[in-house]
Amino acid sequence: MSSDTTHREFLIDSYALAYIHSLEEKDLVVLFLSKFVLHISTLSLQEFLTYVHFKSHDYTKIASIAQLFLKVYIIEDVDINVIIKASLITSDFLKHEMSYNITDVINAAISLIKNIPILTDDPERYKAYFKYGIIAYSIEELINRFKKLLEEGKDRRQ
Repeated sequence: MSSDTTHREFLIDSYALAYIHSLEEKDLVVLFLSKFVLHISTLSLQEFLTYVHFKSHDYTKIASIAQLFLKVYIIEDVDINVIIKASLITSDFLKHEMSYNITDVINAAISLIKNIPILTDDPERYKAYFKYGIIAYSIEELINRFKKLLEEGKDRRQ
């Protein structure tokens, strides 16, 4: 990840989503969400909610999280353009006998169509997609940079 990213809009995968919502500093999460425009694919949202339900076994919890996320994030549906782009990527992977995760393929397709980078826990997950023009950033690094900027701003005001 480039440390001088100026992006304000990202597609966030389920791993980065889990990272953000597991942070102890809830005020930081609110500030972070207010400073960036975050998109989530329907598949990443489904993965995240599956994990939450697996851990909690509470339908009302995932239903309320889903409703909250509809207000906080831009949910990206899998439309025909995404399907076509994902098919081209998958076909190329098959041609080169590469394995793939369908959610990552869909995220890559959305990222390319919307021209927005992906936030993830591990940018190496998307390494095979870099040749298509995908840019992936570490959520942990971005959060740490964000914290540092907040601290610097606090220091300047004092």
